Amino acid sequence: MRRARACGRQSPTTIRTVRSEGEAGCGRSRSRMEQVQRIVQNTPTLEGLAQIKVNASKSGRLTPELESLLDDRSIELGREFLKAQLGWPLDVLTPAEERIVRAVSAYIGLKVRGGTNANLTIRQIKNRGSLLAAAEAAVDKVRPTAGFEALTEAGLDDLSYEQIILDHPEEFSARALWHARRTLGFENALAKAPSRSGTPIQEQTERLLDWLMARRGLDRRIPSFTNAEGAAALGWSDLQVFGRAYGNLQSRLDFACFRAALPPLGLTAEQAFARAWGLKDRDWRFPVDAMRSAAQTRAWSNIDFARIRSEATCLPGQAHIAWREAIATEESAMRAWAEGLSSDTGGEDDRLDEAPTAQTTTGARNPIWSRDELILALELYFALIGSTFGKTDHRILELSTVLAELAASRGIIGQGDFRNANGVHMKLMNFRSFDPEYTSDGRVGLTRGNRLEAVLWQEFATDPVGLRRAAEGIRQSIQLVPSSSAAVPYWVFVCNPKKWNIDRFLAAGIERDTWGVRPSDRQRFAPGQLGIVRVGVDQRTSAERQGRPRLDAGIYALCEVESEAFDGTGASEPYWAEGQARAPGWPTVNVRYLRSFSAKPLTIEQLKRDASELSPLLLNGFQAASFPIPEVDFRAILDLLKVSVEDAAAAAPPEPVEPSNLADLEARYRSACPEVKHRVSRTIERGPVGALVKKRNGYRCQICEALGADPIGFRKPSGDPYVEAHHVMPVSRGQIGSLAASNILTACANHHRQLHYGNVDVRIEPTTFEINIDGKVLSLPKSTVL
Repeated sequence: MRRARACGRQSPTTIRTVRSEGEAGCGRSRSRMEQVQRIVQNTPTLEGLAQIKVNASKSGRLTPELESLLDDRSIELGREFLKAQLGWPLDVLTPAEERIVRAVSAYIGLKVRGGTNANLTIRQIKNRGSLLAAAEAAVDKVRPTAGFEALTEAGLDDLSYEQIILDHPEEFSARALWHARRTLGFENALAKAPSRSGTPIQEQTERLLDWLMARRGLDRRIPSFTNAEGAAALGWSDLQVFGRAYGNLQSRLDFACFRAALPPLGLTAEQAFARAWGLKDRDWRFPVDAMRSAAQTRAWSNIDFARIRSEATCLPGQAHIAWREAIATEESAMRAWAEGLSSDTGGEDDRLDEAPTAQTTTGARNPIWSRDELILALELYFALIGSTFGKTDHRILELSTVLAELAASRGIIGQGDFRNANGVHMKLMNFRSFDPEYTSDGRVGLTRGNRLEAVLWQEFATDPVGLRRAAEGIRQSIQLVPSSSAAVPYWVFVCNPKKWNIDRFLAAGIERDTWGVRPSDRQRFAPGQLGIVRVGVDQRTSAERQGRPRLDAGIYALCEVESEAFDGTGASEPYWAEGQARAPGWPTVNVRYLRSFSAKPLTIEQLKRDASELSPLLLNGFQAASFPIPEVDFRAILDLLKVSVEDAAAAAPPEPVEPSNLADLEARYRSACPEVKHRVSRTIERGPVGALVKKRNGYRCQICEALGADPIGFRKPSGDPYVEAHHVMPVSRGQIGSLAASNILTACANHHRQLHYGNVDVRIEPTTFEINIDGKVLSLPKSTVL
């Protein structure tokens, strides 16, 4: 037995030697094939399997049986690798998802054994947030995918996305099925592919939502049903096969209900799934009985369903990703939601069947104030106690804007006076009717409110912490621009200097970085979108500022989004305050800083004075990592910064475009800002020094001047000459002195491009730049700003 174990511990790369030894010493206890199986099964890496195949092939021992063993073990290791890369549990999968995991695992093995990797495939799955959505995106191509061709060549045709889609049509869209049939050589009834719609998981989620909506009785409550009945409504007759898929849809709806501050729809079923609402490393439990009671006794309105539908469109395909992220980052808000549902039964204030929705409008009445709106109004009421305020008070105007954004995010349409300042002011006067401090001397507030105001007063009058938590949860749930909007968003990235030292960061001249974004926005980011960095009130102590002056609230940078949102790996760079860095998994985008205004920021005080019509969320602040603003607001800010959109676009050499990837590029940049899709080549100024050098050189091109040509290229609309600052020693190298004036020369746009991409030789001397350009040697003096 000791000899047999010794054989099993041999290196997997010496299979030929082990086999010969096995014939002599280990053959008595097991056959040669059993030894080979043991060696392959004990091989811990894909690279090891690749070496075994090389050795066996060279020795002429690569049999079909050995190839099958290598393929099976490769898929096992590929699955482990995929699970580690995604960070997702891969044990709760639908039949199609299970085969996709096997397919990707096999593809990972093929790529590694071929000396490459499958990072692009893994990144696509992570970005899509769903195995099914990634498969849909992969097959939606003019030509077969590289994965399809690789698996086919390896004899693993049954693991191609196309075959999986064909075998499980109920889990994919009609468009994916059309492309799969075409690639596999089958005829389609339609000459062209069906148009794109939502992801299959979102379509299934909405079908389940529609079924639940249709089940309501006259009292708008949802009669109890079994999980089998819910699954059957989607055409899934066997819960043994589709139980996990159906449970995932229910979990997506429940998370959307959390975001919408509503009871979980999944608990209207007779019985929750065994894994639902488990403890999962928390020191508190979901009050499932109270939550079920709130869900089953609620009078569910049309707008309740509209809010859930809107929130669901922002979720990843796999519900556990959203739940895990929320538990890690907002556990207190989730607990407050779960424990605050017991008294939420809908009722008179929630008669939303009579209220206009995104699909329908009625008469001249505005919707009755909802629970969420009243919570925000009550929070403001308590904040204003003891002060005088009128209808034009900036806090009332701000709440009016927030209520409009809340309505827009949930598909609610009102009349022209919907939640205007007058309406908000009157609602605060309604709350006075319940305030004993106000009524104790015989005064009365406005009495024509509704029943829910009294309910909320009783609930929160003595619980300011609970009120603040509820209001904050509602604000965080606002999706400022509906995801169905055709408008391309321009972003505001919000920075709290007490958490992240933006002054130190901008002073470092770093061009590319990442930015954590609001979870509800994650599906809406795309490469090419533009944004501004808004810094809030600087509340750092003198010690925290390390002697630097306190920052004014304002606009400090202009940047470009360079990626879709992805799960961040956590932030640990030195600019974060202790204990404030983002946790791993937070939605993150890559950004490129186009301009820094740290030397002279556009302050909020100036914005309020010169552009008071801008969004109050921008002027007064919004507690979120990111939020979109209208194009008109973005352009107004650029005007005040004296920067045109063309100047803002960063210079970048064009990527080679082959006809085969035009469709991919089109899909990637479909949501980019139009101004960035068609780039005008301009420089990125790293800090304020470039502007000072331009001014000192009289905005002249030093090269044109040395050649005897007109040094002024053209003038901007403001009348100022246009010139660009060229960093002779590239800033990207991170060398000390690269941001100094002595490293900058000024050049016209043509010569600047030639310095970057032409055959130009530049030598740095102590006081000059010696340039060989177009066969001529020029000596240009270095600049100073002293």
